[in-house]
Amino acid sequence: FSARVHGRLERLDVESFPPLDSAGFLGMIREAFSAEASRRIESELEVDLSFAFGEERFRANFSRQQGGRSCSLRSVPRQRLKMDDLQLPGSLRQILDTPRGLVLFTGPTSQGKSTTARALIQEINESEPLRIVTVEDPIEFVFTDQLAFFEQLEVGVDTPGFGGGIRNAMRQE
Repeated sequence: FSARVHGRLERLDVESFPPLDSAGFLGMIREAFSAEASRRIESELEVDLSFAFGEERFRANFSRQQGGRSCSLRSVPRQRLKMDDLQLPGSLRQILDTPRGLVLFTGPTSQGKSTTARALIQEINESEPLRIVTVEDPIEFVFTDQLAFFEQLEVGVDTPGFGGGIRNAMRQE
């Protein structure tokens, strides 16, 4: 086992965190996740999902390597950052002023796509009485309705895929 501490990957003490065999790993998964999530983790080669543990949210990636099982967990911050907090360019406000459309955030992993999207959506949430539908894989940030009303769909849980989720959301208008 290893953990990232202040950006550096560090090995954890084997006595404190002994390696799990396949049965131990699957037992832990069945205890921690729903029956459906456990089934997916056991049967699929790769699974991304998010989950809550107490008041905290996490993103998990389950995969296989060298014939064994592997997982990576990452905490998802709960902050309610907005555009000014992130020092985002004012030109992004034009996206907020567009009455309809589809916004795609693309780019490499860990470059702030989710954080930027969350900040824009939070701005709308605090200023406009709109219906906001997100289609995510998995849901990371859970929004609390303020002026806006949220429907957060998770691929594989609430909708079979991005295309169907977006099409269904547009038909609900």
